[in-house]
Amino acid sequence: MDLQAIYEWTGARAREAALQWFKQQSANNYAALYLYYKVGELRVAEDCPAGFTLATGERLRVNATVDQQQAWINNVARRTPFLPDCI
Repeated sequence: MDLQAIYEWTGARAREAALQWFKQQSANNYAALYLYYKVGELRVAEDCPAGFTLATGERLRVNATVDQQQAWINNVARRTPFLPDCI
């Protein structure tokens, strides 16, 4: 798979995670949400889900837009080993 396809795949996972963040942050403005990953998947949560690893110790911003959060998540995700072997 070429580099452009990897960027697109990573961007799609970042978009999914940004939408997860939006739903959770909208439901609770005081939630301390973090980005977690495992191979092939990103997840936003307050506590580490089983089988996931913390992507960064930095909390997701409360006042960001979905697009800003997506860009930040994409940047962080590119530095984590979450790409599946099939890519």
